[in-house]
Amino acid sequence: MVLNNALKTATLDEIRNVNVLMINLFAQTNQATLAFLYDNKIIDDSSIEVALEDAVIRQARTDYQTMIAEGRGYTIFADHCGRPDCLVYALEKGEFKPKEIKKIPFDHGDTVETFLQKYSSSDLLAQVRKELLNPTP
Repeated sequence: MVLNNALKTATLDEIRNVNVLMINLFAQTNQATLAFLYDNKIIDDSSIEVALEDAVIRQARTDYQTMIAEGRGYTIFADHCGRPDCLVYALEKGEFKPKEIKKIPFDHGDTVETFLQKYSSSDLLAQVRKELLNPTP
């Protein structure tokens, strides 16, 4: 039981720190281990999604920093960032302050509200969990 808890903790820490843009590569590299832990109920859907929430919010923060970075000759708009769905998730969770939200560049006539409508996913964490457990070749 102690070993299972240690495996669970270590695995969830790795998932918490995964780069969401590289989730498929991470999943491919660790497929056998993840499948073993999942099939043996050492990790479950809920614990994976809790860990993935940290990774999703970190991706949103990274995308935000990329969008507002100065010195670039072009603008990276919200719908062209690494994972717009992660940005929406973080916005919906209140991870950005109003003054930060005002800095997010939108195009196509979008506003924060229309952007949220277009890219919102009520089950984003479940989708990313599925990507993690079922990598594509």
